[in-house]
Amino acid sequence: MEHEGLEALAESIEASARGRRIARPITLHVQTPRNVVLETGDGLIIRAGDARGGSSYAREIGLLEVVRRYSPVPVPSPWLHAAPTDRYSAGIYAHEKIPGRPIPGVGENRKLPDSLCADVARFLSAIHRIPQSELADLSLPTDRISAGTLRRLFANAEGPIRSHAGAGWSSRLARLWPRIEADLSKGLSHEVLLHGDLWHTNLLTDQRFSTLTGVIDWEDAFIGDPAIDFAALISAGESFLNRVVRHYVAATGMNRPHFRRTIKAVIVVRLLNTLGYHVRESGTPEVQRSVADLLRLCEDYDLTGAPYAAQG
Repeated sequence: MEHEGLEALAESIEASARGRRIARPITLHVQTPRNVVLETGDGLIIRAGDARGGSSYAREIGLLEVVRRYSPVPVPSPWLHAAPTDRYSAGIYAHEKIPGRPIPGVGENRKLPDSLCADVARFLSAIHRIPQSELADLSLPTDRISAGTLRRLFANAEGPIRSHAGAGWSSRLARLWPRIEADLSKGLSHEVLLHGDLWHTNLLTDQRFSTLTGVIDWEDAFIGDPAIDFAALISAGESFLNRVVRHYVAATGMNRPHFRRTIKAVIVVRLLNTLGYHVRESGTPEVQRSVADLLRLCEDYDLTGAPYAAQG
């Protein structure tokens, strides 16, 4: 879609906000073919975008009303929702900015305190326990990572892996794919509310990185297995992910012996998706890095013992 100028968009939002003025200056945070995210001079976050699959922000706003009753940390609390228009088919909504800064990514090479890991685990424990009856009217999608999707990802990865790592790795991974497929088939067995995009930039923390101060960007929420939410945390590093899992298991009393293995299988899927994206949209260096990340994880995966199905 073509975006209006920032000033024109602010004026259209003011017209929908019953007289509330949007403070200037306006900062553009995100602009893609599908959506725009702005921040106003008084700390208001404004999102306007195209619908995904015919949905609108109305579903996300309804979900946030439920999540706020259970989450131990702040989540967005929209004060404005403008109905879909020809230009913005998902509509427009605004919420006060949640204080905090994004958790550092793995590339920043920062040791994050255990207190932050415990906070993330408490947050996940709380939203994963939200009763399904509270979500029934929201028509949230369900994601089980189908066998067909996996096989398509495996097939699409074969060429780049063969080109950048050699035929030996390609044949080795061809033997590993059925094991990963079996692990996902057996492991993705629970259905809870998932945030759906727990990339480190959507987790906010204080200046000392000691406390979780908020969780943002809920548009990809869906129903699925908890392992899917955990897999995204790899963006903050393997140590961070492992410590969050440890706190989560302690907090929930989870008894799933293969839970970490299922998380690893989901991470492989994420890396396959990332590789496919870079093959389509990026240059050779990004493809090489994606292949290297995938092979590093799969090399470790290949040493994790008997197939999931054989262990029960």
